Amino acid sequence: MKDIRVLIVEDELIIAEALADMLRKVGYEVTDMVMSAEDALAAIENNMPDMILLDIRIKGEHNGIWLGDKIKRNYQIPFVYLTSHGDRRTVEEAIQTQPAGYILKPIEKEGLYATIETALYNHSLQFPNKSDDTNKPIFSTKDALFIKDEYLLVKMKFEDLLYIKAQGNYVELHTSKKKNLVKQTLKELISILPQDHYMQIHRSYVVNLHKVDTIGFSQISIGDQHIPLGKDKREALIARLQRL
Repeated sequence: MKDIRVLIVEDELIIAEALADMLRKVGYEVTDMVMSAEDALAAIENNMPDMILLDIRIKGEHNGIWLGDKIKRNYQIPFVYLTSHGDRRTVEEAIQTQPAGYILKPIEKEGLYATIETALYNHSLQFPNKSDDTNKPIFSTKDALFIKDEYLLVKMKFEDLLYIKAQGNYVELHTSKKKNLVKQTLKELISILPQDHYMQIHRSYVVNLHKVDTIGFSQISIGDQHIPLGKDKREALIARLQRL
């Protein structure tokens, strides 16, 4: 079983370090410790976690509940709120974002472990497509990938594949019509893609070079989708596009 990767969003460094120590002692990997909603979103994109521990009162323009709503809408990642506030108003507001759990401080290692394991189990039931037997790439041909979707092998033409986004040990395959979640690492998938058509432009993203519409200093666009561009990838991307 792979290590469970946990992101900590907590603006009190002593608490964040104590949480990280608890997590490592029970066998989890800590991907990052951040103090604000903005830094948390960047951390998610750069190093996709399996679980997020999220303090409600954090530094910056937005609080943890705002961030929890963003996570719910944009990512299939379970998150657990950490807070010293158990009043009715705070709890009711937090519940609206559908967290996987809610822990009152001070936090004990055993309670933290039980909450995370329960949250991950419930999440696996809610999103069964993350099972080992669903949406797993079987093979590639000259012009397409074949993906297992329940009992069928479904063809996805390379020319229709706009970009790929890493989600830990999974990848999202994006076309203009849909998104497929595939149990495979980005590195593994890159090895079977036609190298003259695709390029990794960020730690978590590979794009179809023929579909790039605009190039900025820190992002590119494909249609209405904005995709982060690594600062060391811009010149190489332009050079690759000039050779098409």
